[in-house]
Amino acid sequence: METSLATLKKEEELADVVDNNIDSLDCVMTDLDLTYVADSDQISMLVDMFYLPFECGRRACELLEQFLWLYENALMMNETKLIEGVIDIAQDEWLRKFDDLDASIHVINDFFKSVVDCPNKPLVSELIRTFGMPTAAVLYFLVWRDG
Repeated sequence: METSLATLKKEEELADVVDNNIDSLDCVMTDLDLTYVADSDQISMLVDMFYLPFECGRRACELLEQFLWLYENALMMNETKLIEGVIDIAQDEWLRKFDDLDASIHVINDFFKSVVDCPNKPLVSELIRTFGMPTAAVLYFLVWRDG
């Protein structure tokens, strides 16, 4: 009988520890800082990027066209001219378009970081596989290509 009372007492102590633990789901959900509010431009970008399962919206097509142009014209970035400090008009245009695409991808990545912090984890897991990797892959390829 004494062992069962001791066991019950230990179980009650463990239950108190678990209930008061900061990792408890209720505690985590109440401590979230929900001050981030996405604006309509970011929401429309998200919808446009994933317009239909096998079709992109207008903004996604523009990003893909920018990337395709940079990829097709990557030979303009001749390393010998860049080393000499000579940049012609075509190279300047390539760098300008790269900066535009880079800025767009950074906006997408910043919004993605705010989505990752969302308390709705099933939504996050659905968006991660389609949202983060393609844009990061394009950006890293362009940064590598730029030098």
